[in-house]
This record gives sequence, structure tokens and C-alpha cells, in this order.
Amino acid sequence: MGSSFLSAALASALLLSGAVSAQEAWPNRPIRLVIPFDPGAGSDAIHRYFGGELSKAVGQPVVVENISGAGGSIGATRVARSPADGYTLLGTLVTAVAALPHLQRLPYDPVKDFTHVARLGYPVTLIGVNNETGISTLQELIARARKEPGKLAFGSAGIGSAPQFRLEALMSATGIAMTHVPYKGGSAYVSDLLAGRIQVFADGTLGISLGKAGKVKLLAVLDEKRVKEFPELPAIHELVPNYKIPPTWFLVQAPAGLPPAIRTRIATELAKISQRKETAEFLDTAAIRPSSDSPDFNLAAEVQAAYDMYGEMIKRLNIKAP
Repeated sequence: MGSSFLSAALASALLLSGAVSAQEAWPNRPIRLVIPFDPGAGSDAIHRYFGGELSKAVGQPVVVENISGAGGSIGATRVARSPADGYTLLGTLVTAVAALPHLQRLPYDPVKDFTHVARLGYPVTLIGVNNETGISTLQELIARARKEPGKLAFGSAGIGSAPQFRLEALMSATGIAMTHVPYKGGSAYVSDLLAGRIQVFADGTLGISLGKAGKVKLLAVLDEKRVKEFPELPAIHELVPNYKIPPTWFLVQAPAGLPPAIRTRIATELAKISQRKETAEFLDTAAIRPSSDSPDFNLAAEVQAAYDMYGEMIKRLNIKAP
């Protein structure tokens, strides 16, 4: 009996040693990075960039897989149901994590079924109008919308998308009313905007490209700071001090239960990548403000706070999924 006990103990010790060695050896095979949006979208570009740099840092391929649909929930479901071993990651937007659950039923808990690994950056949003409106400042836009409630229409990538929340927040802060026209995709509304069928938009990369080409009139930055490309554009709090910026950031997640050592390793490498000059230049061209979070930053608390804020906002504004 004593011999059996010793054998069992030895076997257990060997198994434990093997598990620890496997964890310490991470990564020893390719890592899958699921992006729950279409290729070419803003979130696709930033996560592909960081995925490529992470691959160099850890010495294993990071294979990007776009699994789009249902506002990002199809790809997120795949990741939530994957092993929590550090070989499946999710590159997403906080709105898909914190706002989407308040608009549709999901087969997972967006907060509890994931390990929140790192925040990559904040998309800068510019608000602009069709050139034919004759509006040249944000104050003029607010005055027009106040005089003609609901007549001005703004486009977005869909119900529950970041641009919608940014402009809903502007309406709440100023007491104006505009009509929301949801489209399928981030750039799907451009033709209608340029033709004057909608008058207002909020976007980052798209706003910069249209603004530089003189195709729209840019009015302000719906963010904390002015942007380098258009230093004359005021940041929103310069004009509307009570504007509450809805949480909008890119983040990396993994299935719940990811070993803390692996989470810390990934977060540490991503933080190093964020601090590089090359990364700053890339994010600048994509109209993204870099993150300065430390690897031990309590991201879970930030995700929970964003979830609560969006829940309150969606309920108060009675935003419904189509």
C-alpha cells in the first residue's frame, strides 16, 4: 500500500511538473488571433499590426482569422469556447464587449467568460458634415439641429456602433435631436454622405481621409485632445464641457481562466510594442491614440465600468437592435 501511495504521488508530481513546464514553455506553437469583424476594418488593421509584432516578440506565428457577423459575437463565441491556454486570442472593440450584450442575447457572458488581457489604443473620432450644409463649426451644427430637430441625419456602421454612441452622447450633452441612419459597415454610408442624403458623420480614419481631400467639412474632435493632422479642430471639451466620451478602445482578450503568467507575458509584450516609435507612427496614421496601460493594469474593472455605462446609456435612450 505504501508502494502504491508513493507511485501515485510520484505520478502526480510528474503530471504537475509537466503542466508547469508546458505553461512555462508558452508559446511553443502558433497562436490564433480571432478578429470578429471583416478584413480591412479599423479594428482589423490595428490587431493585425499588433499580432505581427507579438509574433516577433514571442517567436511563434500569430495567425489572424476573421470571423465576422452578428456585431462581433460569432467570433467572440468561438474564442469563449476555446481552451484557456494562450493559443487563442480575441482582438475586438470594447463596444462589442460592453454595448452589444445590452442589444442582443449572447451565448456567452462578455465580462465573465473572458480574460481581459490588454488595451491597445483609442480610435480618435472626428465629427464632420456634408459640404453643402453650409455648416462650418460645431456651434453652427448644434444651432441648426436645435432649430430644426430631427432634420439633420447622421450615418453609422450600425445600431450599437461606436459612431452612434459618440453622436448620441453629443445630443444628450447639448439637448439637440438628429436622426440616426444605421448602415451595414463602417464606410457604407460614404456615398450617401457625399450626395447629401445624410449630412453628419463621426469617424476617425475615414474622417481624416475625407477631410484632407476636402470632401467634407470637419468640425471637431470627439476625443480628449486635438489631432496632429488638423490642429485647428477643437477637442470636444473645449466646446461642450459636459460631453461624456463613451468608452471606445481596441482590446485583446482570451478565454476565461487564462493562466496569470501567460496573461502577464502577453500584456507585457503588447505594452512594449505600444511604446515603440514605429508603433506610435502607425497609430498616428490610423487616427488612434496609443494606450499607456501597464501590464498589471486592472483592465477587468475598466471593462465592467464600460459595460455598466453602455447599459445605462442604451436603456436611457431606448436604443433597440433592428
